[in-house]
Amino acid sequence: MLTANPAAANRGGASQASRIGLLLTIAAFVAMAGAWNMLVPPFEGLDELEHFEVVRHVASTGRLPVHDVADAAGYRVRQEASQPPLYYYLAAGWTRLLALPLVQPVAHEVPAQLVACGSEYVPYNKAVWRHRDSSQRSLGWSRCVGSLR
Repeated sequence: MLTANPAAANRGGASQASRIGLLLTIAAFVAMAGAWNMLVPPFEGLDELEHFEVVRHVASTGRLPVHDVADAAGYRVRQEASQPPLYYYLAAGWTRLLALPLVQPVAHEVPAQLVACGSEYVPYNKAVWRHRDSSQRSLGWSRCVGSLR
């Protein structure tokens, strides 16, 4: 049967191609995010430790951290304590829903000259934490970070 409106018939094909493109984009994102989660150890991404510490603070106390108060209480929140709060509330809720451990992570500073995003002389956006060995991946905070990523 012939369609009275050829443009309408063509839209079905374009719609199918759009759906396939969207599914391929989502699949590529999931594959890359999964690879990142498996290959990059927790807290070795730029400022990931500080984001996790804000989530840990919100999940533990139910409040957003205040810079000096949170730092004094042992949370390494740095500049992340002033970020928009929606992600932190959602991540803290996810953490509590899954009953993920809220233990303080073990991470060690990397000398600043070893890592940088761009020039080594730029004082910001540096990966500053690393683990001493891979056995720490089984710790509670490692599972928690993997879930939040």
